[in-house]
Amino acid sequence: MLLSAVQLIPLYEALSLSLRSNYTYSVLLTRLMPPESVITLLAPDFFGNPATNNYFLRGDSSLERAAFIGVWPFIFAVLAIFSKKTFYKRFFTWASFIIILSVISIPPVAYFHSIGIPFLSTGIPTRALSIMCFCLAVLGGIGVDSYIRGEIKKRNVVITLGVFSLI
Repeated sequence: MLLSAVQLIPLYEALSLSLRSNYTYSVLLTRLMPPESVITLLAPDFFGNPATNNYFLRGDSSLERAAFIGVWPFIFAVLAIFSKKTFYKRFFTWASFIIILSVISIPPVAYFHSIGIPFLSTGIPTRALSIMCFCLAVLGGIGVDSYIRGEIKKRNVVITLGVFSLI
């Protein structure tokens, strides 16, 4: 504690004197990702696009809520999640799952962000979606690698593509 106090005490003072304050609960509900916008993982312009002035979802804009990595990488990420488990697949799957749960606008998540944890309650929570996109991209790469090695059958790719085309 004494060694870290050299850094933590000035950090605490800087945070307490900062102009950036914690978001209130009502503001956090607008900053978080609405639950219905999870569909933008597959169709980024499902609710419109701010560039064409037809974005109609609540909140500021879709730029903070962009989480599209592409259809094929997403399909191979899903196939990787449901194929034989390895440490990396588990890690990136759980990281993606925890991040998507931590940015969805539901009352427990908004309350968690509003309790005053430094850096967590002063930033915009949906910016963590970029980390989730990275995790899904890695899972997509693992899925492609598994497909090339023959661990994922072509039939599974066709079935997954068919399921996602129905959505």
